Amino acid sequence: MHATQCTKIKERNIMSEFWSNLTDESEALDAILTGYKGEVKNMPIYEDVTKYLVGNHDKIILDFGCGAGRNIQWLKHNYKTVYGYDFPNMLKLAARETLEDENVYLSSNLDDICSRDYDVILFSLVLQHIHPNELRDILKELCSRSRQFIIHSRTWVDFTFEPILPILNEFFDHDVLEYKKDPNSELNDHFVGVFFPKE
Repeated sequence: MHATQCTKIKERNIMSEFWSNLTDESEALDAILTGYKGEVKNMPIYEDVTKYLVGNHDKIILDFGCGAGRNIQWLKHNYKTVYGYDFPNMLKLAARETLEDENVYLSSNLDDICSRDYDVILFSLVLQHIHPNELRDILKELCSRSRQFIIHSRTWVDFTFEPILPILNEFFDHDVLEYKKDPNSELNDHFVGVFFPKE
Protein backbone atom coordinates (compact mmCIF):
# COMPACT_ATOMS: atom_id res chain seq x y z
CA MET A 1 0.00 0.00 0.00
CA HIS A 2 2.76 2.42 0.92
CA ALA A 3 4.79 1.56 -2.16
CA THR A 4 1.81 2.25 -4.40
CA GLN A 5 1.23 5.64 -2.81
CA CYS A 6 4.88 6.60 -3.01
CA THR A 7 5.02 5.58 -6.67
CA LYS A 8 2.12 7.94 -7.33
CA ILE A 9 4.03 10.72 -5.61
CA LYS A 10 7.04 10.11 -7.82
CA GLU A 11 4.91 10.03 -10.97
CA ARG A 12 3.44 13.46 -10.25
CA ASN A 13 6.61 14.88 -8.76
CA ILE A 14 6.51 18.39 -10.21
CA MET A 15 9.41 20.06 -8.40
CA SER A 16 11.71 17.06 -8.71
CA GLU A 17 12.22 17.78 -12.41
CA PHE A 18 14.30 20.81 -11.42
CA TRP A 19 16.29 19.11 -8.66
CA SER A 20 16.90 15.80 -10.39
CA ASN A 21 18.12 17.52 -13.56
CA LEU A 22 21.00 19.16 -11.73
CA THR A 23 23.62 16.70 -12.92
CA ASP A 24 26.71 18.66 -11.99
CA GLU A 25 27.58 18.54 -8.28
CA SER A 26 28.64 22.17 -8.12
CA GLU A 27 25.39 23.19 -9.80
CA ALA A 28 23.41 21.20 -7.25
CA LEU A 29 25.42 22.67 -4.41
CA ASP A 30 24.80 26.19 -5.68
CA ALA A 31 21.07 25.49 -5.85
CA ILE A 32 20.99 24.26 -2.27
CA LEU A 33 23.20 26.94 -0.80
CA THR A 34 22.10 30.02 -2.70
CA GLY A 35 23.07 33.08 -0.72
CA TYR A 36 25.50 31.23 1.54
CA LYS A 37 29.28 31.05 1.56
CA GLY A 38 31.67 28.25 2.37
CA GLU A 39 31.78 24.49 2.00
CA VAL A 40 29.11 22.11 3.21
CA LYS A 41 31.17 20.94 6.19
CA ASN A 42 31.41 24.54 7.44
CA MET A 43 27.63 25.02 7.47
CA PRO A 44 26.31 23.58 10.75
CA ILE A 45 22.68 22.75 11.40
CA TYR A 46 20.74 25.71 12.77
CA GLU A 47 20.71 26.01 16.58
CA ASP A 48 17.03 26.94 16.33
CA VAL A 49 16.45 23.38 15.15
CA THR A 50 18.88 21.40 17.31
CA LYS A 51 17.24 22.51 20.55
CA TYR A 52 14.21 20.41 19.58
CA LEU A 53 16.34 17.42 18.60
CA VAL A 54 18.46 16.85 21.70
CA GLY A 55 18.16 13.91 24.12
CA ASN A 56 17.39 11.28 21.51
CA HIS A 57 20.52 9.11 21.44
CA ASP A 58 18.49 5.89 21.39
CA LYS A 59 16.10 6.98 18.61
CA ILE A 60 15.78 6.77 14.84
CA ILE A 61 15.39 9.92 12.74
CA LEU A 62 14.66 10.62 9.08
CA ASP A 63 16.14 13.77 7.55
CA PHE A 64 13.77 14.20 4.60
CA GLY A 65 15.40 16.28 1.88
CA CYS A 66 18.82 15.91 3.47
CA GLY A 67 20.51 17.62 0.53
CA ALA A 68 24.26 17.88 0.95
CA GLY A 69 24.14 16.37 4.43
CA ARG A 70 24.55 19.47 6.59
CA ASN A 71 22.08 18.22 9.21
CA ILE A 72 23.42 14.68 9.14
CA GLN A 73 26.80 15.82 10.40
CA TRP A 74 25.11 16.76 13.69
CA LEU A 75 22.40 14.09 13.74
CA LYS A 76 24.80 11.15 13.41
CA HIS A 77 26.35 12.04 16.78
CA ASN A 78 23.02 12.53 18.52
CA TYR A 79 20.79 9.72 17.21
CA LYS A 80 21.09 5.95 17.20
CA THR A 81 20.23 5.72 13.50
CA VAL A 82 19.94 8.43 10.85
CA TYR A 83 18.16 8.02 7.52
CA GLY A 84 18.61 10.64 4.84
CA TYR A 85 16.38 10.96 1.79
CA ASP A 86 16.94 13.06 -1.32
CA PHE A 87 17.45 12.80 -5.07
CA PRO A 88 20.52 10.83 -6.21
CA ASN A 89 22.52 13.87 -7.29
CA MET A 90 22.05 15.44 -3.86
CA LEU A 91 23.05 12.24 -2.05
CA LYS A 92 26.39 12.25 -3.84
CA LEU A 93 27.23 15.38 -1.87
CA ALA A 94 26.04 13.93 1.43
CA ALA A 95 27.83 10.62 0.86
CA ARG A 96 31.23 12.30 0.73
CA GLU A 97 30.87 13.14 4.42
CA THR A 98 28.96 10.06 5.67
CA LEU A 99 30.37 7.11 3.73
CA GLU A 100 32.17 5.66 6.73
CA ASP A 101 29.40 6.19 9.28
CA GLU A 102 27.75 2.93 10.34
CA ASN A 103 24.62 4.60 11.73
CA VAL A 104 23.81 6.67 8.60
CA TYR A 105 21.71 5.32 5.73
CA LEU A 106 21.18 7.44 2.62
CA SER A 107 18.43 6.61 0.14
CA SER A 108 16.89 8.09 -2.99
CA ASN A 109 14.23 5.36 -2.97
CA LEU A 110 10.99 6.93 -1.79
CA ASP A 111 9.26 3.55 -1.53
CA ASP A 112 11.94 2.39 0.91
CA ILE A 113 11.71 5.57 2.99
CA CYS A 114 7.91 5.36 3.14
CA SER A 115 8.03 1.75 4.36
CA ARG A 116 9.91 2.51 7.60
CA ASP A 117 8.89 3.89 10.97
CA TYR A 118 10.84 6.69 12.68
CA ASP A 119 10.87 8.24 16.13
CA VAL A 120 11.35 11.67 14.59
CA ILE A 121 11.09 13.06 11.06
CA LEU A 122 12.97 16.27 10.28
CA PHE A 123 12.11 18.67 7.46
CA SER A 124 14.71 21.43 7.42
CA LEU A 125 14.55 24.02 4.63
CA VAL A 126 13.00 21.54 2.22
CA LEU A 127 9.22 22.06 2.26
CA GLN A 128 9.53 25.36 0.43
CA HIS A 129 11.02 23.50 -2.54
CA ILE A 130 8.09 21.07 -2.96
CA HIS A 131 5.01 21.88 -5.01
CA PRO A 132 1.90 22.12 -2.75
CA ASN A 133 0.13 19.19 -4.44
CA GLU A 134 3.16 16.97 -4.07
CA LEU A 135 3.74 18.19 -0.52
CA ARG A 136 0.25 17.10 0.52
CA ASP A 137 0.88 13.62 -0.89
CA ILE A 138 4.19 13.30 0.95
CA LEU A 139 2.78 14.51 4.27
CA LYS A 140 -0.20 12.19 4.00
CA GLU A 141 2.15 9.26 3.55
CA LEU A 142 4.69 10.16 6.23
CA CYS A 143 2.12 11.04 8.90
CA SER A 144 1.70 7.32 9.54
CA ARG A 145 5.44 6.82 9.93
CA SER A 146 6.19 8.99 12.97
CA ARG A 147 4.49 10.69 15.89
CA GLN A 148 6.85 13.66 15.98
CA PHE A 149 7.95 16.04 13.22
CA ILE A 150 10.45 18.86 13.59
CA ILE A 151 9.75 21.30 10.77
CA HIS A 152 11.97 24.23 9.78
CA SER A 153 10.89 26.10 6.68
CA ARG A 154 10.29 29.31 4.85
CA THR A 155 6.69 30.39 5.28
CA TRP A 156 5.78 30.00 1.60
CA VAL A 157 6.42 27.61 -1.28
CA ASP A 158 8.95 28.72 -3.88
CA PHE A 159 7.54 29.57 -7.30
CA THR A 160 3.87 29.34 -6.21
CA PHE A 161 4.14 31.50 -3.04
CA GLU A 162 1.41 29.43 -1.41
CA PRO A 163 1.65 29.64 2.41
CA ILE A 164 3.05 26.46 3.96
CA LEU A 165 1.48 26.59 7.42
CA PRO A 166 -2.12 26.15 6.18
CA ILE A 167 -0.96 23.00 4.36
CA LEU A 168 0.70 21.70 7.53
CA ASN A 169 -2.46 22.46 9.53
CA GLU A 170 -4.36 20.01 7.33
CA PHE A 171 -2.25 17.19 8.75
CA PHE A 172 -0.72 18.33 12.03
CA ASP A 173 -1.26 19.97 15.36
CA HIS A 174 1.76 21.81 16.73
CA ASP A 175 3.20 21.97 20.21
CA VAL A 176 5.72 24.73 19.48
CA LEU A 177 5.88 27.28 16.67
CA GLU A 178 8.48 30.03 16.43
CA TYR A 179 9.02 32.55 13.65
CA LYS A 180 12.64 33.21 12.72
CA LYS A 181 14.54 35.72 10.63
CA ASP A 182 16.20 34.57 7.44
CA PRO A 183 19.96 34.84 8.13
CA ASN A 184 20.35 36.47 4.71
CA SER A 185 17.61 39.10 4.99
CA GLU A 186 15.63 41.18 7.45
CA LEU A 187 12.42 39.23 6.94
CA ASN A 188 10.89 37.05 9.64
CA ASP A 189 9.93 34.61 6.93
CA HIS A 190 11.05 31.31 8.46
CA PHE A 191 9.53 29.17 11.18
CA VAL A 192 10.51 26.15 13.25
CA GLY A 193 8.11 23.99 15.20
CA VAL A 194 7.28 20.66 16.77
CA PHE A 195 4.35 19.02 15.00
CA PHE A 196 2.23 15.93 15.71
CA PRO A 197 -0.10 14.16 13.23
CA LYS A 198 -3.77 14.82 13.84
CA GLU A 199 -5.67 11.97 15.44
